[in-house]
Amino acid sequence: MGEYQQAAELLEQCLYALECAWHPYFNPSLGTHRLDYKVDSNKALFLALFRHMQHLGKRGCHCTALEICKLLLSLDSTDPCGALFCIDFFALRAEQYQWLVQFVEYSSDKTIPFLPNFSYSLAIAWFRMEESSPENRTQNSGTLKEESRESKSKAFKLLQQALAIHPTVLKKIIDKVPIKGDAGWTDILNHPHFLKASEGGPTLEHLISIYVERSYLLWRAPDLQAWLKDAAASLTKLADKKSPEMAKWESVREKVSQSNDNQYQHLQVSEFSDSTSTLPPEEIPQMMFPPGFEQGLLAEDFLEVGGPLELPPLQDGRDIPQAIEHAASQGRNALLQFLQSLVPWMERGAGGIDEGAPILLDDSSDNNDSTTGEFGDESPM
Repeated sequence: MGEYQQAAELLEQCLYALECAWHPYFNPSLGTHRLDYKVDSNKALFLALFRHMQHLGKRGCHCTALEICKLLLSLDSTDPCGALFCIDFFALRAEQYQWLVQFVEYSSDKTIPFLPNFSYSLAIAWFRMEESSPENRTQNSGTLKEESRESKSKAFKLLQQALAIHPTVLKKIIDKVPIKGDAGWTDILNHPHFLKASEGGPTLEHLISIYVERSYLLWRAPDLQAWLKDAAASLTKLADKKSPEMAKWESVREKVSQSNDNQYQHLQVSEFSDSTSTLPPEEIPQMMFPPGFEQGLLAEDFLEVGGPLELPPLQDGRDIPQAIEHAASQGRNALLQFLQSLVPWMERGAGGIDEGAPILLDDSSDNNDSTTGEFGDESPM
């Protein structure tokens, strides 16, 4: 419905209420206290923090969003909400490049540098550090020049490595940003390394989709686009020469894409997007108001009924999946059917959840000044 400000305020109230319920000795700022996400009473805090982090990112409060991301990771190292796939984005937006490099360097999980998001984000972090290095402001120190050249070389190599291990990301970024194509981009994308590249399994494919959805905005910078093009063109030359570096990166890619089980399937790609999907306007009255409101029934009309509004009994939750499955087979929107099933006044018919007739009120009066509705009862005015 687009009530983003109200949603943000409700999230803040929710977090305040949860904080009031903390144990007196619970102090998340210490970094040593843990919460198990599998405990039902803890899930609300994780979900509220994740939503709050996303809202802060949309408002441009990237430093605060980064700190909440750190908090989510410290509370449960299993990362049930997928904060690990947001932390690099917020670190780059907050210009915490050195912190991001150290986070990966000192991580106990040695596979982190080869995840799609960290492969590309590390390269960007090194690129930005080289860009803001003292060499660009002074030419007095040969040591600084050497460090700058090393940083630039490292950034370029890291981007080449990312393109070699995760080549399908390039095409997705070009389509998502979008990047204006030219003859140079056409030659690069038609190279066998990118043209015949596969995503390498359900886990890797899912993580690549999450990265592109979360971080494609970073690649709208013209300097990054030019740098990406140079690195991709250079990589195609290395592939043609069959260089030892390409062979090493290909072996890493094979190991990264070995898993056939998507251990991150619980993470929805839409949860990492800044764009929010909304219900069609014509569906909102049916979802939010009882039958009669969408037909022009006013609040004053309820006073004329003379009694409480009787609603049909709640549906058995076990029957809902079968009804949704039937609705999907009939070509209807399964998600909409599920949402409608949660509304107590929607009756489930034999053909689907929404086939039950809504309760209607009749204003007709008889000679005894009584109003008869479809409830089958007569109530005096």
